[in-house]
Amino acid sequence: MFYTVEQHKICARHIAFFLSVILIFVGSITIASMNAGPIILGTEMNDNGRVEYLCLGNGCEDFTVMRWNDQ
Repeated sequence: MFYTVEQHKICARHIAFFLSVILIFVGSITIASMNAGPIILGTEMNDNGRVEYLCLGNGCEDFTVMRWNDQ
């Protein structure tokens, strides 16, 4: 099956459009996550009273105070 030049141009436009949509989506998620504060995904208190946590985002290295509000 042979494609015409016009069909190749249409296909290239479709590919370019969807790649630009994906690029905008990934870029917006990246910018949003870079501007987010620390997001705590999970915590665990050890027997010695120390807290281990899984953190994402900016400021996780400075996040040293853990408050247990659910007690």
